[in-house]
Amino acid sequence: MKQFLDSPQSTRRLLLIFAVTLLLFVGIRFDSDALIRSKVQALAASANIQFSYQQLHISPLSLRATNISIVSRQIPKGLMLEEIAISPLWSSLFTDDLAADVEVIWQGNRGSARVKRSDQNILLEEIKATVDVADLIPFIKSPISLNASGVSTIEGELLINPRVKAPLAGRIDASSEAIAINVMGLEFPVGNILVHLEEKSSPSWQWKATAGKNSYMNASGTLEMIGGPRQWKADGLLSLNASNIENQMLNNFIKSIVPNGDLLQARIFGTLNRPQMKLLP
Repeated sequence: MKQFLDSPQSTRRLLLIFAVTLLLFVGIRFDSDALIRSKVQALAASANIQFSYQQLHISPLSLRATNISIVSRQIPKGLMLEEIAISPLWSSLFTDDLAADVEVIWQGNRGSARVKRSDQNILLEEIKATVDVADLIPFIKSPISLNASGVSTIEGELLINPRVKAPLAGRIDASSEAIAINVMGLEFPVGNILVHLEEKSSPSWQWKATAGKNSYMNASGTLEMIGGPRQWKADGLLSLNASNIENQMLNNFIKSIVPNGDLLQARIFGTLNRPQMKLLP
């Protein structure tokens, strides 16, 4: 799950998906499909996003678009979504700060949030998502054959600006269950993983992660969100205790790379594009 949170592609997709949902909501106004398409395209173009959909379903209480394509400078190959559903908070129509409940379906994975416009920013509240870890692997660049299984649940809140590459404030909590990683044909059951990411003093965010029933892995540090996600700088420490690992295969693997005893300690540093780890004596 940590790989998912550290993935610059995933961060860009999160920002773009929910920015576009607000653009859609602003364009509703009970107009015809053709006029709504025109409004949405104009609003998306103002945010440098190419947005299209196959079908649009409008009811008195919600708007639902299916087979959506999102293309931007950050995602030149495009992102395909099965569905975006928007349910306006009607009380917000009488204020300057529009708001809506939004649900997104991507490759069968569901996510939702309450989206509010606040001045020039977008506030994402009550973020909830359940993701099959296997669907995230194609977005992780790895020099070796890598697969994974398990389910991750994400919740939190974020303050974003569509024109700024990094979130302005917020927190994200991720819980991954029954995670197993297959590296070059060898499967290692990792267990449950917990990850917490929170803004400390922008642009510095604080993160921590634990893994396993006995917390055999603990890590924490900072993430400097300056520039694009690929340039965000991570710095932290990782501690892994092989004696707390119940699975014998994983236990033996860790012991084979630990220079002294059962305890492995390492420093994590570098950018999200080029993360690095150095074993500590």
